[in-house]
Amino acid sequence: MANIVSITFGVLNKTFPAMILDAATLQSETITSSASNQQSAAAPATFNGPLVANIVTDTAIYVAAATNPNCLTTEAAKRKMIPAGGDVYVQVKAGHKIAVVNA
Repeated sequence: MANIVSITFGVLNKTFPAMILDAATLQSETITSSASNQQSAAAPATFNGPLVANIVTDTAIYVAAATNPNCLTTEAAKRKMIPAGGDVYVQVKAGHKIAVVNA
């Protein structure tokens, strides 16, 4: 298994009846999770509206969000476990990063 984690930052589209990200605001990246803390790039500060990160993973991981998050130290008490195959949305602030580590 490759331990692939896809992270997409974007603004929620308020005009659509379901949770969907505004395509004009998407910023995506893929990182490989491991036993070491891995961080995404920072969420963009250039968009207005409720900013979220959509996290999709093929392996069980812990995630945390902050300006310099670390799932193994300072944010360990605030981290969230996402099971393999998980697809979750996390509200973030501009400049925040997502940290991941294998569960």
